[in-house]
Amino acid sequence: MTHKRTAPAAEQAVIDRGIEVLIKELGRPETLKFILAIERGSGDSVEEFKELWGNKTAREIHQEIMAAKEWRLI
Repeated sequence: MTHKRTAPAAEQAVIDRGIEVLIKELGRPETLKFILAIERGSGDSVEEFKELWGNKTAREIHQEIMAAKEWRLI
């Protein structure tokens, strides 16, 4: 699945990889719901993510998600 926004090649590669990871972890239907929820544009998604994750790094967020999956919390 290739995300169709125009972006520099390196940025597009990261976007494409992110979509692949989402599909692998969530499946196509949930990935689509996720993307649509973000792109819908209501509110300030940057602020919402800051409120949700604070100053955590991507690695820390990933570790929390994987731990939650291991404990079957998600």
